[in-house]
Amino acid sequence: MPERAKRVEGPDNCLHLLNSILISAFHRLGIYKYLRDSWRSDAAEPRKHLSVLQRTVDGLKTSVDDVQASVPGLVEELRALERETRQLRSVIAIDQAQRGRWDALEATLDPSRIEASIARSFAGAQFDDDPMPHAVLRDLWPADTYAALLEAIPSDEFFPDKDKQNLKIRQMDTAPVWTRRALEFLEVVAIPRILTPALLARMRPYMEKVYATEYGPSVGPLVAALEHGPSAGRLMLRRPGYKLEPHLDPHRVAFTCLLYFARPGDDTAYGTQLFAVDRPIVVDRTNTFYPREHGYTCTEVKAVAFEPNTALVFLNRGGAHAAEIPRKAPRDTRRFSYQFYVAPDPALVESLVSDRKSHVANHK
Repeated sequence: MPERAKRVEGPDNCLHLLNSILISAFHRLGIYKYLRDSWRSDAAEPRKHLSVLQRTVDGLKTSVDDVQASVPGLVEELRALERETRQLRSVIAIDQAQRGRWDALEATLDPSRIEASIARSFAGAQFDDDPMPHAVLRDLWPADTYAALLEAIPSDEFFPDKDKQNLKIRQMDTAPVWTRRALEFLEVVAIPRILTPALLARMRPYMEKVYATEYGPSVGPLVAALEHGPSAGRLMLRRPGYKLEPHLDPHRVAFTCLLYFARPGDDTAYGTQLFAVDRPIVVDRTNTFYPREHGYTCTEVKAVAFEPNTALVFLNRGGAHAAEIPRKAPRDTRRFSYQFYVAPDPALVESLVSDRKSHVANHK
């Protein structure tokens, strides 16, 4: 028997031959195409369902992602609502407690009495040049005025929840009646009309010397003669853990004033530290300047105590100042103070300097 016949007779070869015959017959009769199309249709149906399920899953995932992304905003809104609720409750409680005393509190805001008290405080103040010209003003306000101002300081929930908790009365949507009245008096009457003119009278010799050094003998006196006014006033709350490194305020500031609002029993240690800087600061700065970050050495010279009814005023040149309340301080420690700057209009200063430069250039 031929070799090919022997191979065909094997079981595997027989199956292969039968498969070939059936496929050929299915093709001739059209059955193969029918079976193939049916199989493809059956196989496509699960894929359709799978595609629908995948799109559903993707949609759900997107929805979950959207919800997760919105959670922080919703939490922040909830906190804001809770904060507003606490403020409103505090306003109601404080106003109810003070309602019968508003006239008596108002009577303490007598400009003539306040002016006389500030004049006496300046008369007894000793100005020190080390590390920069500065003075501590004691018994600044009449005793009843100081007590009334303490009553105007709002509770903690009115201060921003930040490391530097600064409060500006014009930014408060909600405030107790006496808080708003007293702080507005401070910002509209007491500081600009009474305290700042008294400060300028004492600080002017120091300012004239500094301006002459910075701007030259011809422009310096012109800068000193510009109107100087208070700016950037804010009521400040500081707690344990707060630390402000030695620094100088923005260059436009001629001098800074800190009004201490220490309450009975407050620790006097948490005042302001004054630092000497090892060499003149020559960096042209517009913002707050931290000497140590630029290689300068700062050495503490004096710690000004946080005492009731006092104020610290210092020239914003030469030395640096700092403040700290250590974390180990009692948890209920609070330091309240009001800070403001006194400065000329920066645009006017720039105009004087530019005019001088143009004049020099034209005469070369």
